[in-house]
Amino acid sequence: MQAGIIAENSTAALSFDDEQAATEILAALRGDSTLVIAAIFDTANRLFASYSRVGQDELSDLMNPALKAGLTGVFPERHNLIVIQPVLLRGERIGIVLLRKSLSDSGSRMRSYFGMLLLAFLGSLSLALLTSARMQKSIAGPISALTELARRVSGNRDYSVRAQRCGDGEIGFLVDSLNGMLSQVETRTQALYESEERYALAARGANDGLWDWKLPTNEIYFSSRWNQMLGLPDGTF
Repeated sequence: MQAGIIAENSTAALSFDDEQAATEILAALRGDSTLVIAAIFDTANRLFASYSRVGQDELSDLMNPALKAGLTGVFPERHNLIVIQPVLLRGERIGIVLLRKSLSDSGSRMRSYFGMLLLAFLGSLSLALLTSARMQKSIAGPISALTELARRVSGNRDYSVRAQRCGDGEIGFLVDSLNGMLSQVETRTQALYESEERYALAARGANDGLWDWKLPTNEIYFSSRWNQMLGLPDGTF
């Protein structure tokens, strides 16, 4: 990225053969402590401009085989890293940017960056776990309680139970809706039980023989009074 930025800024300097502008562009890299040498070469691989922390004598060995062969990319050395980036104008190469970076200083920076990244990761992980625990308490817990309540109602037919409200929002609305539904079912079930009880008492009080024909299954039900009315043993009908 650094070499790419230098290459883009050096296009005008190479086009107009402005060595001073190219030198000023490279001098802007003095704040990078990992930079050993920065140089710009023309299309003939001649040194056009340079900046060095270790003296100009070190520039002589930059004409390495990779540069002479016109290669671009990243090439490791013993304690350094060479980055070669072409300078392009309308897709045509008009020069080359070469940077030599110190691996020892970069390693120290990378360890520092890795430490900060690790701390940021641990902080994010802690925040995620805390958020998950709160969601477990505020959402998953009430949902589990509602599921258990629905299981009890379905298995025991006990419509008198109620869910405990544990907050506002969607969960609170769900609890209120479920409790309202259970209340209605309980009321209607009680009314149906009382109606059936009154009907049974009325049937016994009338002392009549009752029968019922279930058309879909062709089943007929006779009350026990039929046996008494017809003088038949109990259980005949």
